[in-house]
Amino acid sequence: MLYATDLGQAAIRVPRSKRLILADAEAALARCLDFEDYDLGGEVLLTWPLLSSSWSAVACFGFKVLARVEDEVGFLPAPITRLDRYRSLERAEERSRYALATAYHTAYVMGLLCAITLNPGKPVPHKTWATNRRGADKELAPLLDLLHSASTRDKGKEPHWLSDFWTLDPHERAATLPMLLTIALQRAARSHNLQNMRDALEVGVRLGLVMGPASLQAAEFLQRAATLSAI
Repeated sequence: MLYATDLGQAAIRVPRSKRLILADAEAALARCLDFEDYDLGGEVLLTWPLLSSSWSAVACFGFKVLARVEDEVGFLPAPITRLDRYRSLERAEERSRYALATAYHTAYVMGLLCAITLNPGKPVPHKTWATNRRGADKELAPLLDLLHSASTRDKGKEPHWLSDFWTLDPHERAATLPMLLTIALQRAARSHNLQNMRDALEVGVRLGLVMGPASLQAAEFLQRAATLSAI
C-alpha cells in the first residue's frame, strides 16, 4: 500500500474490504508490540493513514507505545538493538554509531509514519479513546491472567507495551481488549498451551470478538488438533 498509494498521496481501490485489511493490521500490530518489533510495527501502523481510515483504539495505543519508547531512549530501537550495550558506551560518538548501525531503518519508518500522518486531511491518532462494549471491563482480569501464564519472555522482563497499558484509564484499557485477546492467543500458540488458547477464545466469544483473524486461526488450529487427537 505504501507504493500503491504513492506514500499516501493517491487514493486506491483495494482488492479486499478495508475492514478486513485493518483487522489483519491490528493482529500484526499486536504481535509487533509483544515482540518489541517497532520496525515492522511502524510499517503496520502506516495502514491507517495510507487507507485514510480512522485510527482504532489498538492502533492509537500502538502509536503511543512507539512514541513513548522513542522519547525515552532518544531513538526508536530495532529488534537487534541492545539498549544495555548502547548505554554502556561511554562516548557519544560511539552511541551514535551504534544507534545508526542497528536502528537506522526503524527511525526512518517512524519518521515516514509521522510525515504521512501529518499530511493535510489524514486522520491522526486519538489522544484518548474508550469502548462501549458491554462487559469489557470484567474480561480484563481473565485475559491478563492468560497473558501472564502463557508468557514466553524471560522472567522479570515484560514488554514495553505493558507499562503503557497500566497508565491508561479503565475505559481505555477495555478498548484494547482485541489486542490483549490476540496476544493471549499468540502466546498460547507459541507455548503450545491449547487450554489457554481455548480459554482465550471463550473470552472472545463472550465479547463478540471471534471474527478477528487471530481468533479464527486459533479456532481452526484447535479444530485440527482435535481431529488429529481423534485419529
